[in-house]
Amino acid sequence: MLTQLHIQNLAVIHNTTINLTPGLNTFTGETGAGKSLILSAFEILLGLKKSKLQNMIRQGQPEARITGLFEIKDPNTIQKICDTADLPSHDSKNPLELLVTRKILPTGRTTITINTQPATTAIIKVIGQYLVDIHGQHDHQNLLKTSNQLQIIDAFANAGKQKTQYQQTYSALNQAITKRDEIFASQTLRHQQIELYKFQLTEIQKADPQHYEFEETQAEHKRLQTTSQIKQSAYSIYQQLYEDHTAIITSLQSVKEQTQELLDLDTNIKPQFEQIKTALITLQDTAYDISRYNNSLEYNPANIKKTESRLNTLNSIISKFCLSALTLPFDHNQVIDKQNATALVIAYAHRLKEEIQNLQSQDQSGIKLAKEIQELRDKLKTQATSLTKLRNAAIKKLAPLVENELAQLGMPEAKFIPTLVPNTPNNPFTLQGKESAQILIQANPGQPPRPIGEVASGGELSRVMLAIKSIIASNHGISVLVFDEIDANIGGRLGTVIGEKLKKLANPKQGPKHQIVCITHLPQIAAFADNHLHITKAVTTQNKVKETTTTVINLKKQERIKELSQMLAGKDATKTTEKQIKEMIAAAS
Repeated sequence: MLTQLHIQNLAVIHNTTINLTPGLNTFTGETGAGKSLILSAFEILLGLKKSKLQNMIRQGQPEARITGLFEIKDPNTIQKICDTADLPSHDSKNPLELLVTRKILPTGRTTITINTQPATTAIIKVIGQYLVDIHGQHDHQNLLKTSNQLQIIDAFANAGKQKTQYQQTYSALNQAITKRDEIFASQTLRHQQIELYKFQLTEIQKADPQHYEFEETQAEHKRLQTTSQIKQSAYSIYQQLYEDHTAIITSLQSVKEQTQELLDLDTNIKPQFEQIKTALITLQDTAYDISRYNNSLEYNPANIKKTESRLNTLNSIISKFCLSALTLPFDHNQVIDKQNATALVIAYAHRLKEEIQNLQSQDQSGIKLAKEIQELRDKLKTQATSLTKLRNAAIKKLAPLVENELAQLGMPEAKFIPTLVPNTPNNPFTLQGKESAQILIQANPGQPPRPIGEVASGGELSRVMLAIKSIIASNHGISVLVFDEIDANIGGRLGTVIGEKLKKLANPKQGPKHQIVCITHLPQIAAFADNHLHITKAVTTQNKVKETTTTVINLKKQERIKELSQMLAGKDATKTTEKQIKEMIAAAS
């Protein structure tokens, strides 16, 4: 149960502490006093309200704060909460006190703590499902939506786990179908790309470029083109050294002979003679080397043509693919010399191979996906069938329980007929399963069952929703039930019936007890309260500035009689009105 709710700086609420008790707690007050803020506080605390929260901070205040103190006795609920919030293990024999605080900052950001430990909105939303069920004043209208009708059946069937598994399979199936369709839709383009890449790869492989080959071939071509000129120059050098009648070696030989004659006359010239002799031998060797070099050179037009052809081939693939290669996202571990043209083309060829394999593998992926889709469809069908069985079993149990509740709420002849409607053959499976739900109501004997929206008045809708909430809450062990203006569109007579039902739900002779928090305008409902809280709004002036402040107080006996009298008769309440209220409270007790 919720023992205390503290609200600070939330809209017109400055600082108020609401003390709640077991049983039925009712909130009353004039229209506009701030009763809806109580529901908003619940929703903010439990993570159900999240848009533009900063707009709810009281004017001039740095933050808003909502704190709820819960006392939980159910061992299963205690275990679930501790696991979800990662709280220390708790002896389930003793109640767990849970202090939940949420702050709202001007930026719109919020902070949440659970027993002083930080938590997320997602965590508090899960925990809130174990603790509180909130029925807003428009919830009965949601009963008209078929999607909500199916949720009611699933909630009663405890089908959450099975439904989650089904929806996971449904999502996986749709993702696989989308991926397969994308693969097949791009099949023509993909095959065109494969053919283009194969053509380019074949051209490169046929050319078979080698690293640095372009530079080497270019140099070789230049050398072959100048062979004739080189031979002429080499032969001219050889002639000047050796063959001409004026050849250097012939002249040096003459110089050697003359120096030899001089040496015979004067031995002091011997060093110069040896130098001339050495120079002559060196020049002779040089002349022989040049002669051999000249003889080794072969001017072959065929070789030049062959080299030119290879150079043209390399130029062709470089001009076609080098620019594409430069745009490749090379692996950072792959060292590529981007100044080496043939190396870039070789790298591009490797990438072409990878792209061809990748595109071809997508075709294989399409085949594999088709098999996976069939397996997922079979799995989805099995899960949907299991879900349908659970729903059918739940319907058989739910219908008489709701009818019994409706009888207690003044509709003794009403028939509650939930049905499952199979999906169309064109769309056999949806996110909710292979069927939708439709709740039919037979409000009076002799009338055919009709969809609930066609036969139920606002008051009847409220009673049907109360009946359903009562059953589902009992089935799931939720301890706190919040009803906001469940008396909308109903009169005082029916208010007594609903008040009595709320009282019994909060204090049953058998079965689980629920703490009920009810915001109401009807004294017939408020008369049944175990704890009556009054919401008032006052305008005060401080330093010539007007402020509106909402407060909540627990009414004592005489205060309660006065409040209920005014609710019944307004400002015209008399002693007779008070007597009626006393009788009403006594009857409710």
